[in-house]
Amino acid sequence: MLKNNKKLVSKPLKTHITKSTYMGRIKQLMVKRASKDLLTKDLHFGEHFTGNKRMLGSNTMPSKKIRNKIAGYISRLRRAEVKAKLAEDIRLANKTTILAETAYS
Repeated sequence: MLKNNKKLVSKPLKTHITKSTYMGRIKQLMVKRASKDLLTKDLHFGEHFTGNKRMLGSNTMPSKKIRNKIAGYISRLRRAEVKAKLAEDIRLANKTTILAETAYS
């Protein structure tokens, strides 16, 4: 189309990149290192973010954002430990069941 002897060019559509389009859960090395150091201490962290956030407290961390990142990463590590332990228990239970069945055959 021409308008006033100028060509109208349609603008390209903007693609909006949201957080859901990024791949993986990449954490900063500092967050990982601090979380693993805290896990080696005698603190009793759980699987829930809010409990871990309260354990870290507001006066021990340099900022609220870093505290929340560390609490979230600790929660994720704890959930992974519980999931791995459950999978190991199921594997052992299946193994003993199979051994018991073959012993009576």
